[in-house]
Amino acid sequence: MVDLNDTLLNELVSLLKPFDTATKCLSTDKSATLHLVIATKVQLSKHLTPTASDSAILSQLKQHLHNQLERYFTIYPLHYTATLLDPRLKNNLSLISHQQHATAVDGPKQMMSTMSAHLPVIIICITSKEEAKTSRQFLRRSLHHSVNI
Repeated sequence: MVDLNDTLLNELVSLLKPFDTATKCLSTDKSATLHLVIATKVQLSKHLTPTASDSAILSQLKQHLHNQLERYFTIYPLHYTATLLDPRLKNNLSLISHQQHATAVDGPKQMMSTMSAHLPVIIICITSKEEAKTSRQFLRRSLHHSVNI
């Protein structure tokens, strides 16, 4: 029979517990979680930073898990945008750098620019002529550029 080191097993359970918590947090279907993806990855990454008190085996395991986290836990521009839209997280520079902040702002602008070509048709179809004029004025102000309707 193999004699397992109880201390090592306890360290392993402690090491993996945040992954269980993160999986449950990001997998819920009762609330939005897209804005939590970056914060979760940052927390997991911090948790996987070896400390002086770690055993050699635990340090190696943390390094391996950190490499796998970076390889497979992909962050997309939409995650930055979602984080930026959360008032609790938007100014947290430990989550979003200035460059990522700019990328997060550009995403919705590009999406609105693409969609704006289709919006006037919808507005004209469902509103009166006067309401369409008011809607066009609102869209122009909202999009910060002229919409050719």
